[in-house]
Amino acid sequence: MTTLSSFISEVKTGALAKTSHYSINFTPPNIFFGTTLNSSNQVRKLLLYCNSAQLPGINISTFQSRTFGETREMPYDKLYDNVSLSFYVDRDMYIKKFFDTWVDGIQNPTTRTFEYYDQYTTDIEIRIQDVSETTTYIVKLFEAYPKTISPITIGYDQKEVMQLQVSMNYKYWQSQLVSSANLTKEGPLQGVADPFTQLTTELEIPFNMDTFMNPGDFISQQLVDLQGLGNFVNTNLGSLKDFFG
Repeated sequence: MTTLSSFISEVKTGALAKTSHYSINFTPPNIFFGTTLNSSNQVRKLLLYCNSAQLPGINISTFQSRTFGETREMPYDKLYDNVSLSFYVDRDMYIKKFFDTWVDGIQNPTTRTFEYYDQYTTDIEIRIQDVSETTTYIVKLFEAYPKTISPITIGYDQKEVMQLQVSMNYKYWQSQLVSSANLTKEGPLQGVADPFTQLTTELEIPFNMDTFMNPGDFISQQLVDLQGLGNFVNTNLGSLKDFFG
């Protein structure tokens, strides 16, 4: 049974999430390769200056269906809302130039030709953190790019810090709860990926349907192969040393 006292106890014990504790992370898309805008220090500044973000929403498109009795709304599609990001603009205007370059990379302003889709899209992570700055929840936007860059009003009577509003379009998003044991404050997304996929990736093993249907047999065979490789190296260690000098 839910009571006021149990609610207060739960809040004191588990606390509540705060909208002020978050971070964003993404790698600039391929169109930035070879440019001065792609340096690690500049990108770090961009991520630090994100002063506002949104967790994405979603809409389910439905149609009315009636076989008999009451009319029901049946889903048939998902609609993903754009995500708005706001950035403080630095004195050197790097952050403004970064998004100018990103938009120009989507369509060349002179020739009006469009770049390939995979060259101007990138994945964006929005991380929610607790008061100790430990990530507890991650939303990942797949294949994101800036759809709208809002104008910035300037004037002699303006005293506020310049801010840039960017609306990001993306293909879809996924969310993930993260325990403190699996993720450090600044580390990559660990403990979230499927361990079988991680194993096949680290060993550079091609993934196929047989592997998926019989993962136990496959992994056992790989361990046998690795053990055999270790036995071969131990047996021929002296010969290998002589061969390589």
